[in-house]
Amino acid sequence: MLPRFFMNAAIDQACEKYILANKLGEKLKQKLKEIWDDKGLERPKYQGRLPDEAKRTWADAVRCDG
Repeated sequence: MLPRFFMNAAIDQACEKYILANKLGEKLKQKLKEIWDDKGLERPKYQGRLPDEAKRTWADAVRCDG
């Protein structure tokens, strides 16, 4: 179970780096809108508090506030 957690975290971090490096924030934001908002669905959310660094990285990736 624990190795899966670390692998998932590594994949997540690699995706965030790729999005930032390739300036895909706006494209990602539009895709999320199509998948969730346009269908009237509530977006999934993390349970609990995220560290400030995680909020900052994600906000940079999608060009929005925390």
